[in-house]
Amino acid sequence: TGSYKGAEVENVAACQACHANLTTFNRKAYGDYDGDGTIEGIQDEVKGLIAVVEGALPKDAEGKLIASGFNKANLTDTQLMAYWNYNLAKNEGSLGVHNTAYTVQVLQRTYQELTGQSVPGATIR
Repeated sequence: TGSYKGAEVENVAACQACHANLTTFNRKAYGDYDGDGTIEGIQDEVKGLIAVVEGALPKDAEGKLIASGFNKANLTDTQLMAYWNYNLAKNEGSLGVHNTAYTVQVLQRTYQELTGQSVPGATIR
């Protein structure tokens, strides 16, 4: 996505070799990956999964994500790995466009490792 003459545009031309007729990066997903009951665009599904994982991450006494002190003293190995995966997906920038299957699988498996269950209501990849 970029800006041209004050308008936001999505340069999808490079993607159209494999995804004919693509007009947006937020193309419709093949399933409801975040379990919210709606099959949305892939970027919306990934945003939803990021929120689902965030909800399962450990919080401090004020209910905020533990943002500092990533060490064995306050987080388990599973929690450390979950934070890594969460931050990777949240900050990578494409919201699953660059590698959709990988991003969805990492987030879904991260949730499962944190909670012991699959993302409720989700199409699991």
